[in-house]
Amino acid sequence: WLPALLTSPAVMWGGPGLRAWWLLLLRLSLEASGPVFIKWGQRAATRHDVFAQDVCAALEQLHTAAPAHGFRHTCKVLRSSFGLRPKELFDWIEEEPIACGSIGQVHRGRLSAKGAALTGCSEGDTVAIKVRHPGVSEAIERDFQTMVWLAHLAGTLLPATRALRLDDTLKQFAAPLHEQVDLSREAANLQRFNQNFRRARAVSFPLPLYPLVSPDVLVESFEVGRHISHYISAKEGSHPYRVRLAELGSGTMLQMMLVDNLIHSDLHPGNILVRLEPPQGLLGLAYRTLRSLADPNAPVMRALRSSLDALGKQQHNPSSSSSSSKGAAAFASSVSMQPTS
Repeated sequence: WLPALLTSPAVMWGGPGLRAWWLLLLRLSLEASGPVFIKWGQRAATRHDVFAQDVCAALEQLHTAAPAHGFRHTCKVLRSSFGLRPKELFDWIEEEPIACGSIGQVHRGRLSAKGAALTGCSEGDTVAIKVRHPGVSEAIERDFQTMVWLAHLAGTLLPATRALRLDDTLKQFAAPLHEQVDLSREAANLQRFNQNFRRARAVSFPLPLYPLVSPDVLVESFEVGRHISHYISAKEGSHPYRVRLAELGSGTMLQMMLVDNLIHSDLHPGNILVRLEPPQGLLGLAYRTLRSLADPNAPVMRALRSSLDALGKQQHNPSSSSSSSKGAAAFASSVSMQPTS
């Protein structure tokens, strides 16, 4: 932290380039300080009401791109947790993690025949493999002791900070973080969330794939989507889904708090994916038709080109009216059949 503290005047008096360099130094300092400080950076990145936009943007990388552990540790933990070699459970595991947070990282994998038989899935199904970082429990305890010491120091040197009750704030911050360390507890909570939202069409949670669950490893269904930050970071009014996402988010939180009494305590943008689904009914029919028209290789467009070619030939050769009528009939048939295919 010393380099970041000594160069902090750059934020006040430096230009944009120097400020960007200092924000990078701040993020690297948080990463080097341990999981608790990374978690704090993740929370800070969501507080656009407290921090400047460039600060939030710099810290957003901690949501999915925190420091990762080596793939060798992932393989070692998989074998020690399940008593089988990784290649017996998975046909393939992507060595580079697709996301990495303060507690663990996620790899994409494909179930083998044995892994599919154990979990009840199909062979070749893509899954997410979440593996806890080595020594993360000890690091969290150490980091919290450091933060408590800093809170006491701040209260001693700056009496005005006592009104902030930093000790109580740290305790509230510590409780959910300790629970997140145990991935088997996370799997149990995912089951409860899926049960609570079983009637919600627009909200879903990953499914833990038992028995491939342990305190160190959680294998779950792979969810496809785009991080919600892509939509909420757009300029005001510039994205058509902002209002709908706000309605879904507020409704989901209200159900968690008022109906289920079970709240997801780590809903930063790195943990929320948005999946756009084609509309249904007449609107869906129009949507699929327009999509097919936009594809130059779609049957509709090929039939249209054929019909236009036939009409062009008819202008030069009036006797070819029969071929022209066949082309028109084929075009009409393609239009009527394409939406149902």
